[in-house]
Amino acid sequence: MPEFTYIALDNAGTERSGRMEGASDAAILERLRGQGWHPVRVAPVAARRLSSAGADTDDLLLATKELRLLLRAGLPLERALSLLAGGLAPAALRPRLTKALDRLHGGAGLGDALAKAGGFPPLYAAMVRAGEGAGALDLVLEQLCLLLDRQRRVARAVTSALIYPTVLGLVAVSSLLLLLLYVVPQFAPLFANARQALPASTELVLALSAFLGNWADMAFAGLLCLVLLGWLLLRRPSLGPWRDRMRLRLPLLGPMAVMAGVARMARGLSVLLRAGVGLPRALELSAGMAGNSVLATSVLAMRDAVRDGRPLTAGLPKDHPLPDLAVTLIRVGEQSARLAEVAEQLAEMYEDKLETAIKRFLALLEPALILLLALFVGGIVVSILMALVSINELAF
Repeated sequence: MPEFTYIALDNAGTERSGRMEGASDAAILERLRGQGWHPVRVAPVAARRLSSAGADTDDLLLATKELRLLLRAGLPLERALSLLAGGLAPAALRPRLTKALDRLHGGAGLGDALAKAGGFPPLYAAMVRAGEGAGALDLVLEQLCLLLDRQRRVARAVTSALIYPTVLGLVAVSSLLLLLLYVVPQFAPLFANARQALPASTELVLALSAFLGNWADMAFAGLLCLVLLGWLLLRRPSLGPWRDRMRLRLPLLGPMAVMAGVARMARGLSVLLRAGVGLPRALELSAGMAGNSVLATSVLAMRDAVRDGRPLTAGLPKDHPLPDLAVTLIRVGEQSARLAEVAEQLAEMYEDKLETAIKRFLALLEPALILLLALFVGGIVVSILMALVSINELAF
């Protein structure tokens, strides 16, 4: 059932906040009013990906592998979880595993215990819960290991590939600041005594250098404030759909965002279906893995179509961002009753496409940064040389 955050005032006027599960925000409002409280704000809790749900992906992967190994060795579930909480698991996860172990002692299932302990993604807890119900917990843990390992490898590949462009960008900015703040001012007194009009490019470079020399601190503070203000505005929940929609429309980056979202959604759907989760619930959980509210809305539209007894793709809105290939494969998988297998193939296909697109983008980014650096630095140097040449000609 969806989870909502709420802020309300009790009868004494004290502000209350927390989380509550319900069918809709209207149900939460009705429940709060039934308690005699006055609701101020009710908002859905956004579903989170495995890598951003409080537990680090590396820690979660290691703990999942260790739990699977202990269970395969024949240890009872409570004993295996006790060993993990007692020191085998990464330190960041031990308090949460201890809470889960307490709930397990109280009669709760592992999936419910992990969900209530906090720090574990909804998808993770739902898959464990489904594996328990189907008697296939070992299979689910194996699938979770594969899913987490894939996410970790992709994240590391992207991070490694971005190191060189980031260093190059820092070198470019540092070089420009060095020229404008320390090199160009050395020539300013010489040009100030010139009896001839300087080239327009030289005037521009001198003006920019003087501005940075006099107002560098203020300019940096203003730029920092603008970036911070923009970041705060873009984080507002009300701007979330607009932000995600604009992200999908960006050149080069937009198609990659679609590929990443489709790959994560399809991977989650495949794993959930193989774990025995019902299709509507699997679609609901996999929508949270898309990482984009526009893509998630399209997946939730397919969930609504299934609940209404219609084909999956019949519920998609006309302006949905899902690629035609993905829609066709989903339709084929549903018609052939092999949706889990087709979703896995779809995920692998778009993961490969995403890796290729990222490599191509970075291959274009590096020479583009070098070219921009050469243009800016070369432009400054040429402007100074042009002014020096014009002064020397006047002297002769």
